[in-house]
Amino acid sequence: NCSMGKATVRTVQIIIGHIFCSIYSYVKLEKLKMKTQLNHFKLKTKYYLLGLKETFLKLSDLKTA
Repeated sequence: NCSMGKATVRTVQIIIGHIFCSIYSYVKLEKLKMKTQLNHFKLKTKYYLLGLKETFLKLSDLKTA
């Protein structure tokens, strides 16, 4: 769920940085999973929908301005 397999990187330094960020995001995701008692997919859906709702609110504000 942290997209390590989708990386298209070629230099060693970038690969190491990507691995670090993937592990870091996995740890944050696991901590959030334990805190909320939701699985990865429910967390992803929850935050996606919150972001989508916020985007539409801002869009409606721009239309009325």
